[in-house]
Amino acid sequence: MNLKKILIIAIAILTICTSLFFGIHWLRGNRAREVVFGFLNTVVSQPDIVYKNYIHPYYEGSLNFIEFLSENRYNIGYSVLSARKVNKKEYKVSIELQYSDRNIPLSFLVIDYNGEWVISHMPEYKYIPAALFLESGTPNRNIEFDIRGDTVSYTCTYPFSLEKWTPLSLHVIDECIVNHEVLKLSHISKVLRNDNSTLEDIYLGDIYVSDDMAMYTKNGQEFVYCHNNFVPIGAGDLYACLSENNIVQLVVYDGRIPHTNRIRVLINTSSHESKYHTQIDMLLNASYTIKTFDDATSEEFKFNKGEKIIFKPADDGIGLYNSRGAHIATAPRRWHIEGNYDNIIYMQNIKRSFTQSSQKGTPYRGSFEITMGAEGLLLINEIDIEEYLYSVVTSEMPVSFGLEALKVQAITARAYAIAALNRPGFAPYGAHLDDSTASQMYNNTKENPTAIRAVQSTYGLVPFYDNNIVDTRFFSTSCGYTAAFDEVWSDKDGNFPSSKNPYLMAKPQYTGDSPSLYNEDNFRAFIDKINNTCYDRFSPFFRWSVQFSREELEGVINHNLPIVQMGDPEFILTRTGDNNYVSKSIPEDTGRLLNISVIKRGQGGNIMELELSTTSGTYRIKKELNIRNVLKPINYMGEEPIKLKCHDGNTKDNFPILPSAFAYIDVERDTDGNINYITIVGGGYGHGVGMSQYGTYGLTLLGKNYIEIMEHYYPGCQLKKMY
Repeated sequence: MNLKKILIIAIAILTICTSLFFGIHWLRGNRAREVVFGFLNTVVSQPDIVYKNYIHPYYEGSLNFIEFLSENRYNIGYSVLSARKVNKKEYKVSIELQYSDRNIPLSFLVIDYNGEWVISHMPEYKYIPAALFLESGTPNRNIEFDIRGDTVSYTCTYPFSLEKWTPLSLHVIDECIVNHEVLKLSHISKVLRNDNSTLEDIYLGDIYVSDDMAMYTKNGQEFVYCHNNFVPIGAGDLYACLSENNIVQLVVYDGRIPHTNRIRVLINTSSHESKYHTQIDMLLNASYTIKTFDDATSEEFKFNKGEKIIFKPADDGIGLYNSRGAHIATAPRRWHIEGNYDNIIYMQNIKRSFTQSSQKGTPYRGSFEITMGAEGLLLINEIDIEEYLYSVVTSEMPVSFGLEALKVQAITARAYAIAALNRPGFAPYGAHLDDSTASQMYNNTKENPTAIRAVQSTYGLVPFYDNNIVDTRFFSTSCGYTAAFDEVWSDKDGNFPSSKNPYLMAKPQYTGDSPSLYNEDNFRAFIDKINNTCYDRFSPFFRWSVQFSREELEGVINHNLPIVQMGDPEFILTRTGDNNYVSKSIPEDTGRLLNISVIKRGQGGNIMELELSTTSGTYRIKKELNIRNVLKPINYMGEEPIKLKCHDGNTKDNFPILPSAFAYIDVERDTDGNINYITIVGGGYGHGVGMSQYGTYGLTLLGKNYIEIMEHYYPGCQLKKMY
């Protein structure tokens, strides 16, 4: 065969191979296009068809693009343009999406998986509910936004012209803006309640809030993102930025968030057992105006000194009645009771320790609001912080401790109150804190001139550490040692011990050497030997003891352990067969007590973990308050009370809680090893972190002034004027 024939044959073979190659490539590319077209058609036109058949079974990318197509199926179009080979088994398919009169180029990756062509990558759609426009870049149409404090850039295929700092939401596909909406502005005059799903404004009422609402403060011409997106109760003069469906996506303060000198206190019932009141009776000691700010039907009523007014729940709101029970008006949302400066209102259906026999009831300063809660009426007292402290100081510390000690109490209580202005704990009720030990005792004891002087002489003073208000934890009595913050409380993520606090550490409250109290033998010796240099030695709870029979303690455990477990399930654990500890419900009958032992102590000697062994199981109790609540010295089995013996020789019958977790436990057994008696010997009263009130008194007797005492309990803090 001559060379010419060979060449012709070679060319023919090459032509056939090339045709086959391009034919196969065309077929594969066409199949890739068909897969993308079928997928788009399924999602947009036939939503009931299972679109997952088009997607790689191990696809790990976002499916947000599918949701976008499905939600916009009536306003969207698409064209499959081309398929380009990436490798032997993968093709890149280009499409053009028509949305809101805009053509958006996008691409998919399609791969051969076991003989089936499936989508391995699709465009990524993001909805950004809240952003602030910064500036446009003209060369490539890059546009910059502030999104939660970060500067983010996206491209855009259409003209985009807005004023800087305009709030808006964005729809972005593959880093390209496909649509945006400018958020609507609504002025909020004063936030009365914040339950995460709604904000209540004094005039506008309830406004729905996004779960991931962003918050900014305006500082001159700049906007600064707040990482804590909580809008404080009482905040005013701010702007809510709402989506088209009237959901708040972003909030902007007009100016830095100021610390106000007004605080809102939730007033509990007489027993402090409930936030909800079935009826509220007020006796006016001066002229008052009663208002409602509800829409166009807002009403206002005047009442004079000596008049009595009554509030009751009604089907359509809160009814206002006069002393004869005659209905005056009904407020759909809440009543506002406003008087002149220094006016007094008597709450006739609320009794406190100093008004048990009073016919007038308990006197309160400030103004009030009454609103409906889940189980009855809620009563909010809004009052100047300094006036609030007048009765907090006397309610928290005996006046007999003297002026210098009361100054310490005033400063710590003020710091707690001001910090509460930006805490969310009582925000769903429309308050910053309540009037019980859950916050600070308020108006439980009559105001006293010495306490008022202590407040006035420290006016506005608050301790700071590293430019933050000090967490001024305080308690009644130490055993001679304080506890470390991290060894008493868990953090918000449920970690225990939690993170250390540099100024709330375990430290001795006496002069002399410091033993290692986490050691059981050292702690027992420390409790048994009374140190006469301890600052807290004047407290009746400086040392205490309580003895249970086995049956009595079994009754205590059987009653309290299930309750405490339901309240804090992650820290009441049951041992399983494989010797692990898990959170599970406690049996109805906890059975016979076999053993009780301390597992772990903190640096200050406080019990961090306690183990109970019974015939029903073995239980691990963590955190001091849980331990104290499980071991309440109350007789649940009979009439004879459990007696708590105190340092001063007195006894307390059926004391409502174990005084502290600074204690050791002795178990007395019979000759067969069965428990007869359990004795708990301890010291101190309260959680043991921060300032001890009796310790403060002891330090004043040593000549220490309030500044030195604050430095002792909160080392490194600096006192500053807040207002």
